[in-house]
Amino acid sequence: MDVPADGRISPPDLAHIYRVNGLPEGATWLAAHALSGGGEAPGNAFLTFAVGDRIEALGASWRVTERWTAGKGDANAQGPLAAPQRYTGHLVLVTCLPLDGGSAVSNTWVVAQPIVG
Repeated sequence: MDVPADGRISPPDLAHIYRVNGLPEGATWLAAHALSGGGEAPGNAFLTFAVGDRIEALGASWRVTERWTAGKGDANAQGPLAAPQRYTGHLVLVTCLPLDGGSAVSNTWVVAQPIVG
């Protein structure tokens, strides 16, 4: 999926994880929606990851090094976009943080580095 001119990272459906194009090269960017109210979407798994967790993705093992939540909006003002060279070789996961009974107003970002060896 591509990031549109308005900068919002918005996967086209609720059932899949998408590789995000149009963001700084060097990191691998994945995005998925999460659901609240008992619903499940791939992004719900992103919400369970904590710093130090090991995750398996894209045929590799990764260690979560950062996790934070930030308001939705311009993708250029959030996450590793401020210092993309710092995140070369990292995996960046982004999902919305759903609200019960309403639309998401923030995103959760998870950054992981490859586990070597």
